[in-house]
Amino acid sequence: MTPTRIRDDPAAIGVILMLTPLAWLLRFVQDDAFISFRYAANWVGGHGPVFNPGEAVEGYTNFLWTALMTLPHALGADPVYFTELAGLVTFPLGLVATYSLTVTVFESAAVARLAVLLLGTNYSFVAWATGGLETSLHVCLVTACSAAVARALRRGWTPARALGISTLAGLAMLTRLDSAVLLTLPGVLALNGALRARSAARGVVIALFVPVLALVLPWLTWKTLYYGELLPNTYWVKLGGETLLRNGVSYLASFGLSYALAPIPLLLLIGRRRLVERAGATHCALLLGPPLLWSVYLLRAGGDFMEFRLLVAALPALAAATAWVVVELVPRPALRVAALVVLLGASVAHGVAFDRSPLRRPWIESVPQLRQWLDHPDYGWIGLGTSLRVFEPFERAGIPVRIAVTPAGAIPYYSGLRTVDMLGLSDRWVARHGPELGARAGHRRVATLEYLERRGVHLVIGHPQHMRRLPGGDLIDPAAVHALRLLPDARDLSDRARVVILPRDDSGGIVALYLTPHPGIDDLIHRFDWRVYGLRRSDARGSIPVKREASDTPR
Repeated sequence: MTPTRIRDDPAAIGVILMLTPLAWLLRFVQDDAFISFRYAANWVGGHGPVFNPGEAVEGYTNFLWTALMTLPHALGADPVYFTELAGLVTFPLGLVATYSLTVTVFESAAVARLAVLLLGTNYSFVAWATGGLETSLHVCLVTACSAAVARALRRGWTPARALGISTLAGLAMLTRLDSAVLLTLPGVLALNGALRARSAARGVVIALFVPVLALVLPWLTWKTLYYGELLPNTYWVKLGGETLLRNGVSYLASFGLSYALAPIPLLLLIGRRRLVERAGATHCALLLGPPLLWSVYLLRAGGDFMEFRLLVAALPALAAATAWVVVELVPRPALRVAALVVLLGASVAHGVAFDRSPLRRPWIESVPQLRQWLDHPDYGWIGLGTSLRVFEPFERAGIPVRIAVTPAGAIPYYSGLRTVDMLGLSDRWVARHGPELGARAGHRRVATLEYLERRGVHLVIGHPQHMRRLPGGDLIDPAAVHALRLLPDARDLSDRARVVILPRDDSGGIVALYLTPHPGIDDLIHRFDWRVYGLRRSDARGSIPVKREASDTPR
């Protein structure tokens, strides 16, 4: 008899228990997590959920996760450790939800166990169990919701089941508003099933609507009133412009080829009749429809610059479909073993060599790259943010220092300084009016020099540049200052603009454009003999020709 719940399948429980330590072994944190941490810290500090005190801009897309991040800040705990522990909870729960979805759709414990194995060894799924972001929580809620709908379609509708489905859907949308893409089809199928319920149909329909509306509508109302708009500010950076179809295709192709999953859609198409006979048309739509819609959504967004993070939400359904292909379409046991070896080997190879793989597009950053930005001994953003606390006395004295950066996570969080997000995720003006920086997903606009001056920015750090060998003399070549490459109107710099080296070690430091004079910064320059340079002018007009290349685009 096929188990209907994982508690009746000790083998599946054993697989999950063996796989869970992988989430701890591959734990990491990346810069965008500190954006949520900063919002949470300001919230706990009495400023509200804002990036800068007094500036109500919704620069996050994970409300429930950001709200949860207030817990470690309120308790005085390290939010990084908190997110790592949260990953150790949501990772196995995501595998449990995947088992439930698969065993309900295919009514096969063998397929469900294999789906858990494939998902739990997928490098991207395991790595993004942590990362400091909502990814693992999101996939857990969405998959659990789909699994609950699948069970109700199989076993009948009751108000209790409808309440559970609706609550999970509401929590998923609070976690990421774009969960609506993944939950639209399950919601339609659930409503259709509830309307056809022979008994208590009205109660089931009411139970299906009340929790999700009670969770989502007050939140949407509050954030519209608080931030002044319904959609998050990030929408205007990520989806507010033209379609980035080519990047989206490259993103999906890179994933499919890297994990040896590219043939799966074709095999499902070939075996579609057998698939429908096995699972039923409704359950096939429930399983395959959401990841298909999610893929279209990612095509529209141009993919993502982080190594397949946004695809994690579609991985449980893909793992279930892949497991069914291996178990029921591959004819011989030896071939099944070979297929399993290829799939598991591809995941291992991806984790080990994706950095150097020809399948990785230049704008996709691997997990090791994302980790390195934070902890590199020379230019690590956590260390840089901590070193900028040297300006903290000026904040207390009422003469705050304002900086501008492209990585708007760890540096603002650890420095505590008022910050302009040069890529516009947390800045309303840049998100809507910033010139095009390039076609990189999520990072398509950039602040102008005129805007930074208008905001009173003192130090433009941009994408942090560590200069180990400092040039002699009093002038520096503008081409050697990476921050200038980001500014589309860099040639409009006034003669008073200078470059200051923020010390990081005995031989060098971080290059910053000293844009707006500040008495505190001048005091530190004189007291600690910080190196300051003028900009070498190229002609009598004082223009600074700076060419921005695609390879110069920061993360």
